[in-house]
Amino acid sequence: MSTKFEGNSNIVTTNQEGIHKNLKDIVSKYSFENYKRPLADFSKEVWGEILKWIGEEEVIFDLGCGIGASSIYLSKKYPNVKVVGIDKSVSRLDRKNDFKNNLNQNINLFRGELLDLIPLIYKDYKSKVINIHSIYLLYPNPYPKKIHVKRRFHGSPICIYLYNIKLPIILRSNWKLYLDEFSFVGNLFQRSSVIEKVENPELMTPFEEKFYRSGQDIFELRLP
Repeated sequence: MSTKFEGNSNIVTTNQEGIHKNLKDIVSKYSFENYKRPLADFSKEVWGEILKWIGEEEVIFDLGCGIGASSIYLSKKYPNVKVVGIDKSVSRLDRKNDFKNNLNQNINLFRGELLDLIPLIYKDYKSKVINIHSIYLLYPNPYPKKIHVKRRFHGSPICIYLYNIKLPIILRSNWKLYLDEFSFVGNLFQRSSVIEKVENPELMTPFEEKFYRSGQDIFELRLP
């Protein structure tokens, strides 16, 4: 493996000091009843395709999978579990990377909008239509500006669905404050988490490799 300090990735900078002071008040206003986002027909169709592919098997969701490298990694790590990678960018999903050759049979990548699909995942988790092994959120856009806190997964209305899927959620980021906030909101939902610095990470995503080779610390949150 190459030495660690060979990348040139910038660290996350923010005008926010510590956990956002309004985060608790923001999240407390969210509920299932006031989530009014209309469900797009495209999302209904994609979810139908996902359900058909999963069938009755156990599944891992890799949300915001980018070009799919992390989903492929997970499909090899868990060969007896189906892996669904979802990203909203068709250009990332369709990128012709060598690692996409000879994919395992237990992986499939789908284009989809997570603001639509996370509620659908929750709904079918609650009704026991699907058997979820775990959910991965690897290097989500941190939206580091203080004013953009509601764009972060844990600060957006989608959190009401995500935290109520009471199964393992694994989140990685090079910005520890993101994980601190995710953990803070988890506590509001009576879900405690563990945050650890990852030593010698498996380099599951291009972002992870870029950050690691730039000498940045990698952090992982695990929400049981």
